[in-house]
Amino acid sequence: MGGFFVSRRANIPSRWSDDDRIKGGLLMFKTTLVAVAIAVAAPAYAQVRVITGGIEHVYGTGGQLLDDDTLRAQNERTERELQARRDKAARQEEAEAESKRQKALADQAAAARALGTR
Repeated sequence: MGGFFVSRRANIPSRWSDDDRIKGGLLMFKTTLVAVAIAVAAPAYAQVRVITGGIEHVYGTGGQLLDDDTLRAQNERTERELQARRDKAARQEEAEAESKRQKALADQAAAARALGTR
């Protein structure tokens, strides 16, 4: 542990010598310079992967689409599967609606017959 030094600037006691302060300042400057260089360079190489409902896209700088052939083929398969599910669900809804309509007609006919026999 070192002793106390007196700063040449304002005669204020300091734990660090001027050489230590300069070295610390240079280290902070270098660290800041490296951080700024990384922050400036990062957007040039950035890629963003967006996954929505099983479909995946890779976007690069400026929003450019960077999907390769394999990813495109995978997305097309996924899209076909999703469309098949949607079609099946729509057909099922239509069948259920038709079934309800037929039941309502049968109930209406039964009610008319019941009124007519009394």
